[in-house]
Amino acid sequence: MYHDAYYIGILLAMAHSCFYQDQDSTSPPEFVDVKVQLITHTEEGPDFVVYTAIVTPKFLERFADPTKAPGNRTRHDNESESGLGISYAHVNFWPICDLKDRLAKVLGCNTGEAGGNGTGSAGEGANRVPKRKRGPEV
Repeated sequence: MYHDAYYIGILLAMAHSCFYQDQDSTSPPEFVDVKVQLITHTEEGPDFVVYTAIVTPKFLERFADPTKAPGNRTRHDNESESGLGISYAHVNFWPICDLKDRLAKVLGCNTGEAGGNGTGSAGEGANRVPKRKRGPEV
């Protein structure tokens, strides 16, 4: 995939945006592990591609202080040591009837099939505001 470098840049920008929301603050941000996700589609077939990045404080601090050299690394260091781990998964569009569940599984979400609103657990559906009934057709 020739767009991967652009997607990595977008994922890093998303991770940074979590810490630089308050532009008025003079103190440096306190970095924590950040999980960001990006959904794209393929041109080759009917698939979504879900990229997931885990960016650690160690990695983000490199951008906060670019003059500080990172520690010695070898070719055998893995992403957990570098502070950046990126994975991706393909999710086929078809069959469309269970696309929501397949995307939720890849994104790590709970779809709340048993009466939920798609954003939480099944028990949350009981507190929803009912939809308005349509008036009589004229």
